[in-house]
Amino acid sequence: MLQAYCIGTCTAIGVAGSLRGIFGYVLRGRSGAMVDFLKNYCVAYAAVASSSSVNVYSMRMGEMHTGVSVFDDTGAELGQSKVAAKQGIERTIYSRFAYVLPIFVVPALWNMAL
Repeated sequence: MLQAYCIGTCTAIGVAGSLRGIFGYVLRGRSGAMVDFLKNYCVAYAAVASSSSVNVYSMRMGEMHTGVSVFDDTGAELGQSKVAAKQGIERTIYSRFAYVLPIFVVPALWNMAL
């Protein structure tokens, strides 16, 4: 668990630092409250979403190698499936990008409207 935490934290720091550098290069000469505002929200969103996704992958990596138990409608175990494990982890990662979107987009839109 500590390893997954460290991987997620390092990912967030790396993504935030890299994007700040890229935005600084791409947006050089452009300044203003709106540019800085959007840059900060984009960097924060990318850092949180990527670290959360990397954390899920690192925590569940073992399941991709061993598979997860698959059950039928009656609850009887059918066996282990690596494909089901991969699909479940992928869907969880996609949801990690989606569920933090309102946290960063709604306040940004609200603040831009003011």
